[in-house]
Amino acid sequence: SPIGLIPFAELAPALKVMRVDGLSPLMPDVANEAWPLTVYFSPAGAPDAVAAFQAHWPGVYSNRQPERISRVALTGVTALTRATAYQMEIYSTNYPGEEVAPVLQAADIAHVSHEVSFSSDCPYPNPLGGTSFCARDSYLGLLEYIGIDVVELTGNHVNDYGAANLARTVGMYEEAGMRVYGGGRDLAEAGRPALFEVNGNRVAFVGCNPAGPNYAWATTLQAGSNPCDYAALYELIAALRADGYIVLATLQYAEHYDYLPTASQRADFRALIEAGAHAVSGSQGHHAMTFDLYRGGFVHYGPGNLFFDQMEMLGTRETFVDTYVIYDGKLLSVELWTGLIENYARPRLMSPAERAATLGRVFAGIRYEP
Repeated sequence: SPIGLIPFAELAPALKVMRVDGLSPLMPDVANEAWPLTVYFSPAGAPDAVAAFQAHWPGVYSNRQPERISRVALTGVTALTRATAYQMEIYSTNYPGEEVAPVLQAADIAHVSHEVSFSSDCPYPNPLGGTSFCARDSYLGLLEYIGIDVVELTGNHVNDYGAANLARTVGMYEEAGMRVYGGGRDLAEAGRPALFEVNGNRVAFVGCNPAGPNYAWATTLQAGSNPCDYAALYELIAALRADGYIVLATLQYAEHYDYLPTASQRADFRALIEAGAHAVSGSQGHHAMTFDLYRGGFVHYGPGNLFFDQMEMLGTRETFVDTYVIYDGKLLSVELWTGLIENYARPRLMSPAERAATLGRVFAGIRYEP
């Protein structure tokens, strides 16, 4: 692959940023003085001219100001139920997140898509249970431990234990200092974006569920996930972008157990980029899926399971945490953490060989259309 040098602020998601001496300019704790490729400029010429120039431009200016970097970690499917929950009872509440936690804790904004609601009468988990899901209240501690800031509620299981439990769950997230989007106590709340401003960058999360089932959708009278009204979503995305937000859109699409998306998924995800989203992610993706680099935007059709118990296939054990690096109101880059779920619950960092194999499978399906 070709290698080149470009100014920091001209990075784009289609480019891979390489580390030098173990350092990355995408990390805000890396000082400009420590970055080996930093180039310094200073005025030269007649002393009076230099003095006049410096009088109008005092101090030092850099095209990379670390305090203006924001990092947003976006994940795939979480369902703290069944065999995953059973492992939490056997080991500890924090057990699933022990290895992935540093990635999420290091982000300015950490995202999770929790597909099930908490219930005060959720039974002790059955590792061989069915597909009607709930989570015990104590499991919220895992999300607090890994540093979650925003919870997506587009999941198709959010109302398995009734809309009242979802409404209660939203309150639990709010009390824990977490924001929600993609679902809510009623249809109006479910359609609202989650908005953040961090390090001078504005970030908006929007999401909806086009796949159902019907009982999972919010209504004017019932809590639930946000049913997709694409026309309204396109309008919201365009308005947020015009207001200076980096827009991250997520869909709870129809499940598809393959690295490649269906034709309809590709069309619907790309339409969100065309509407103005900077990135689109498939929160339905139990199976890790490929990417598109489309019209300057980044599309990940499915990051895979973060915390869930599907151990039957390699593709459902592979997981990505996509860290979006934003600088001065621009999406500069996307870093990919790759993990492999063990023991029905706990993603661990892939070995170099495992990562190379996974990226080979996933990258084989990438389409690049600038």
